[in-house]
Parts: sequence; structure tokens; C-alpha cells
Amino acid sequence: MKRKGLLKKTGAIALSMVMAIGMLAGCGKEKSGSDDSLLNEAASGSKDYVFKIEDMGVDIDGNNISTVKIAGDKVYAVDYYGADGKGVAVNSFNYDGSGLNTVYLPNSNGESYSRFNFDKDGNIYALLEIYDWGDDDEMHIMDDEESADGASEASSLETEASTEDTSENTANENESANDISSLEDSGDLGDASFAESSADDSLEKSVVSYDDYSGEMYEPSQEERYLVKYDAQGNMLYKYDINKDLAEGDYLQIYGMVYSEKYGLLLNDGRGIEKFDENNGFSLVYDTSKSTEYKDSYLELYQGFNGNIFLAGYGNDGYLIAPIDVEKGEIGQKSAALERYNSMTVFEGNGYDLYISTESAIYGYDFKADKITKLLDYVDSDLSATYSISAAAAISDTEFLAVLPDFEYNYSLERLVKVPADQVKDKQVITLGGSFIDYTVRQAAVKFNQENQDYKIKLVDYSVYNTEDNWNEGTNRFNLDIVSGNIPDIMTFDNDSPVDSFINKGLFLDLNSFVKNDPDLSNTEFIDSVMDAFKTGDKMYLMVPGFSIATVAMKTSLTQGKNVLSVDDIEKMIADMGISYDLACGPQNRQEMMNYGIAFSGNKFIDWENKKCNFTDENFIKLLEFTKNFPEQYNESLWERNLDDIYRSNEAILSLTGIYGFDQYKRLKYGQFGEDISFVGFPNEKGENYSTISPNVTLAVSARTKNSEGIWQFLRTFYMEDYQDNLEFDFPVRKSSFDKKAKEATEVKYYTNDDGTKEEEAEYYWIGDQEIKLPPLTQEDVKFIEDFINSLHEPITYNESVNNIIMEEASAFFSGQKSADEVANIIQSRLSIYVNENS
Repeated sequence: MKRKGLLKKTGAIALSMVMAIGMLAGCGKEKSGSDDSLLNEAASGSKDYVFKIEDMGVDIDGNNISTVKIAGDKVYAVDYYGADGKGVAVNSFNYDGSGLNTVYLPNSNGESYSRFNFDKDGNIYALLEIYDWGDDDEMHIMDDEESADGASEASSLETEASTEDTSENTANENESANDISSLEDSGDLGDASFAESSADDSLEKSVVSYDDYSGEMYEPSQEERYLVKYDAQGNMLYKYDINKDLAEGDYLQIYGMVYSEKYGLLLNDGRGIEKFDENNGFSLVYDTSKSTEYKDSYLELYQGFNGNIFLAGYGNDGYLIAPIDVEKGEIGQKSAALERYNSMTVFEGNGYDLYISTESAIYGYDFKADKITKLLDYVDSDLSATYSISAAAAISDTEFLAVLPDFEYNYSLERLVKVPADQVKDKQVITLGGSFIDYTVRQAAVKFNQENQDYKIKLVDYSVYNTEDNWNEGTNRFNLDIVSGNIPDIMTFDNDSPVDSFINKGLFLDLNSFVKNDPDLSNTEFIDSVMDAFKTGDKMYLMVPGFSIATVAMKTSLTQGKNVLSVDDIEKMIADMGISYDLACGPQNRQEMMNYGIAFSGNKFIDWENKKCNFTDENFIKLLEFTKNFPEQYNESLWERNLDDIYRSNEAILSLTGIYGFDQYKRLKYGQFGEDISFVGFPNEKGENYSTISPNVTLAVSARTKNSEGIWQFLRTFYMEDYQDNLEFDFPVRKSSFDKKAKEATEVKYYTNDDGTKEEEAEYYWIGDQEIKLPPLTQEDVKFIEDFINSLHEPITYNESVNNIIMEEASAFFSGQKSADEVANIIQSRLSIYVNENS
């Protein structure tokens, strides 16, 4: 599950686009969106994408099923854990669920199956890997492509994690202890919750670092690897040793595998596209080593409904689907239909050539027409999936079998059947728009739609407009729709959206009266400092249900008894301690430090409400001088060493970090630093703590909506205990929920074994090969966090266009061409014009 942080990197709003806001905006404009816009499509209340869950006709535990395929007249569902230690369970049954047959493939210790495929006679094909751990009983880490947990057969086109498993939640938290993830090449502030992968990404970085693991890592030379075939009764027909043809020490990576009735077993591996049969071994179909697009690409193989073979995945130029002519040994033209789809998984079945699952819908792909057609909408169908569904198969284009999560992330194999449009109940449509709509908002919308009889939330996710060439297109279109008057009823924003400009133009509804008049919320105690931080005067235009802290942490022993440190204080400390600026704040470069300095300052430099700038005072001059000390580019040699201990050894003193929960503070204090810490904020000359509040989700309501009653029925759920108590990666704003989490943080956690006995659920932090057991927080720790939160008043600020102007002009100071004062005056002039044009 992907973690949102201080500033989610969804791309910048280009300067030209933001200036267009100033020219286009006007609160009295009529809607001007095109008839085929996403918003108009959602507002029309289309009933064409509604499916319902029907009886499977077969009782199979879906929690461990990661492969669902169709071959001939049978459905196959593979359970990687089986039952009662019998081995990997391969379930097969008829389309209607009858005729269940289960065979078990033995998987003794160290054996792992993946890449499952089937033929019309029920034969089973798979990749078998046997790992030799010797006498070591410890848990080992394997590559995702090699693991038996189903990741290898997820057929996912995503480089980011697409399954939001609870194990991923843990991984997300473990990584966050280190520091704010490094900023991308663009200089955007990274995800302070240190996300990942997704994604991402990948948009986001992987949260699991092998550097944090001190146990014995697996070496490919310890592995036996076989292509195996079993008959329908589970009898082994062949076991081909993949390694036997390789030179000693060589390793053949398997990226994709598919069985074709016409061509037999096909693989995409480190050599290329290959055919395999047990008598002749491998024969090369297409040499990918000569292709910049396909060399060493993690691309899966799929068989289309009509027997065509496709290569699909995330290539060097983005997501792709391309046909393979096996007989000619050629890869055909890539599909041009994927441009609007940036996160997807492919699966097979009857009807369309292939099917594509995104984070919001299922589509059919017509190869001959090179066209993608939307078939199923998750939210319209009341499905709680918030990511692309990897384990699925199509009985037809109106019936799917898929492994789906519930709200607690328990998985089950479900049958989804299309509901005729004339049988879909009429409800008043409420549109909710944004770019990259947070998964918690998606889930809340699904739950609301399931329970409410009068209103239905329709999501309008503008991220579908993003392309590999322009990841900001969705954000740009979303903001232009807003200022053009084509406004969703509810909007959700990232931290780099120009919400201040929208507020100044009167585009949002004040929500104060709704809270005060709500019988369940009028007397509810909230964390005032957080609620007030997102108000404009006494108006509540923004709703923020959860938050994290954006701050700078350091050892209390180094603060000299101060709560805030100036630039001079830090520079002297760095000089006296002989610290390199390459590591002083963790690995940060010049542009990143400037971005953090602006973001952590709140409204100190720009007051959007009053259209004023303040870049000529000493505070900004010092920021310029401070950031000049940092390298323009990373010192690449730093990544050749283990950086886990740099804060304990005082090679680094400032940690730019996001505190999104009590456990993160625990890892920071007892793990990363190993002693008492202080939140001193970003160094400045005002004597104020430059720490800010970062929202987990920012919601706003159109001032012109006609559905305010229904909208509040939905929005209020974000303040209710059910949502607040279950926030996993953020502090809740509801005081009672905050207190519950504070109490939990001071208690030892236990888990229950199968025999009913309880065992401590210990939490560890790794410094190199040193294992550190983290204790529960003390009451003093909890009070420190609560007092610090209560002292904060400002939300984090970020505007890519502002940052671009600052860095563009500051470069003259960094290169010695102009003084800091000269540059500050130019920045003051340019940004004063910019702010007035865009407020």
C-alpha cells in the first residue's frame, strides 16, 4: 500500500499552466468543459460499467491465490500455501464452479513454484526453483521475480507494488525510519513517508532496502531451477534443468512465460524470446539483446483470446503491449492505445484479445482495432479494490473471476457479472475529482456507495491523462477544469496544487456550518492546531482528516539547549565537528535543501491570502547562503557505503523527516539516532520553529454544488471513529482517536499463535549488521509528540513554479555571478508579479 508523505511527487504544475489560472478564473463562469470530458462522463451517471458479485459456485479460500487463468473449458486458481502442508494447491473447475478438482504439487523446504500456465488437457507448466539454505533456519529475502508468494505470476505491468497487502504496510513503516527519501532529479520534494516503489514508481521509491537486512542474502549460485510439467492428476511429466546449459556462475533471468496451444511453451528471458520443449530444449525466437526497447526488460508474455502472443509490461518508454510473430521471429508495432493509462495489469480470457486492469477499472483490448474499451468501474460496482487487479481471468467480456480484497484486506475469489443498465438503481451522482485519488478516499467512496441509498460517488481521476512524456498532464487538466468552471462536486488535492489561488477566487464551500450542525461531530474534540492550520481566517474551505509532521530532527545533545537553531549555529556546528555537507543532512543536494527550506517555512516567504512576498529579508538571504554549501549534485560515492549509522556516528546531524505516526518517532529516536532527539525545524533567523503540518488527504467542495447535503453525508465519514481509528500511516485529527493510538504506542504488542498462545511482536531496527530491539514509547515520548503538534500552526507549502523561479535566479548566486542580495531582489520582483497574477 502506497504511503503518502510530506509532498507527494505527482508532478509539477507548469508555470504557463498556473498563469492560465489567473487569466481564466472567475467565480461566476459557466461550465465550459467539453462534452467528452471525464467530469461530464461521470456526472452523466452512466450505468454501463456496473458489475455485481455473484455466487462463485465453488468454495476456495482466495487469500493465497495469486494466479487465475483459463485454459480450454476450465478455470485454474493456484493457492501457493495449499492446505495442511500438502503443497501448492492447483484448483481447477468448470466456468460455473462445478467439477472442482485439486492437485497438490510438493514443495518441501526451499522449493518454490511460479509462472504457472495450463493447456486444454489440464497439464500444468511452471518454473520450479529450489533454494539451498544449508542449516540456516532464518527467513531469507528473495527477489520478487523469484519468490513463491505470487508476485512472479501477478502478471503486473506495474513497477510499483500493485497489491496493497498488510505485509507491504509493514515494509512501508520500516523504511521510513531512515530519513526523507531523496528528491527526484526534478528537485521535487520527495515523499517524506519514504514511499516506495509506488511505485512508482516508478513514481515512488521502494520502501524496502536490502541494506537494512543483516542476515545471509541469497546468492543465485545456491539455486536449482527447472521447467516442470505435471499432468492433470499432478504426476510429473518432465523436469528440465535450466542451469545445465549455463556457464558456471551464469544466471538466466526468467521475465515471462506462457503456454500456447500452437507454439508450446514460450519464455521471455535474459537471452530473448524463446521456445522450449523437453526434447530439444530452448530455441531462440527473437534476440532481445540487440534491442534497446526489449533488452533485459521485465516484460510478461500473454496469449490472446484468438491465440496471438503478446509481450506486455513496463518498457524503457513506458507501458506497452506488442504482438509477437513467433514464426517470423519478430515483435510487432506497440499499441498506441495505452497512452492514457499509467498503471495497469494485463490478464487473459475469452472475448477480447486481452484485458487490462488499472487502479480504477477493467478494460478490454482489441488487438486488430488497437482499441481499449472500458468495461467495469470499481467504484460503480462497489468494489473495494484501489489498485490494478492482477489475479483475474475473463469468462467473457461480461463475466470475470478475480481475487478481490475487502476493506480489511482479506482476499477472496469472486465472480463478477455485468448488471444491465436498466437494472442499475437510480441515485443522485456526486462527482469527486483529482489527480491520483488517494486509496483511502477510494475506499471511503466505495463504502459510502454500498451503504447510501440516495447518493452515489463517481470518481474522476485525471491521472489517466498522464503520459510517459508528460506526467503532469492530468494535474494540468484538473486545475484548468476548475478555473474554467467545470468543477467536480468534491475535489482532492496534492500538496503542490494551487489551493490558495482557488480559495482566493471563492471556488470552495465553507464547511464550518456542516461540522457545527452535525449531531455526531458538533461536540467532538479535534486537534485544534491542525484544524486551524488549514483554515482561511475563520473559514474552513479545506478538510484534512489526517496529518504528518514535516520537521528537522537532531540529537538533543547537540542542540546546546536550544529549541531552534539559526543557519550560523548549524554552519558552526558542521565546521567544528568536521562534517561534510555531502552528509550533514543526510545525502541532500543544493536544490533539495532550497526546496525544503521553502516548504518548511509555511507562509513566511509568500502570503497568498494577502498577495505579499518576503524574499529580501535576512532570513531568505541566509537560506541562499546555507544552501550554497551543499553539492550541486549527489556525491555518487556515498551510495557505495552503508549509510545506516551516519546519525549515530555524527557524520550527519540534521534529519529532514516526516513523522506520520508514533511508531515512526520510535524508529527515529531509538533506532536511527539511538538517543533523545529534538525537532528543531529548518534553520532560520527568526527564532521560530520551521516545522509544518502535512495533510494525508486534502478535500474541498465546490461552492456551486447542488448536492451539499449528500456531499456532507460522505465527507463526515472522514471525521468518524471508523475512519480515524483506522488511519495506518498518519496521525488522526480526532482527539479520541489520537489518544487511542498514543496509548497503543506505549504498550507491548503481541500476536496469537495457532495454538492460542501469545507471543511478543517485537520490532527491530538495523544498523548495518546490528539488530536493535525497539521499546514501546514512554509517556514522556508521547507527551513530547503531542506538545510539539500543538505548537505547530502552518501547513507545508509547495509550488513547483515558485521553486523553479527561485532556483533559476539563485543559480547566478551559486555560480558567483551575483550577490545574494541582488538575487533576492530579483526573486522578490518576479514572485511578487507571479503571486498577484495567480492569487
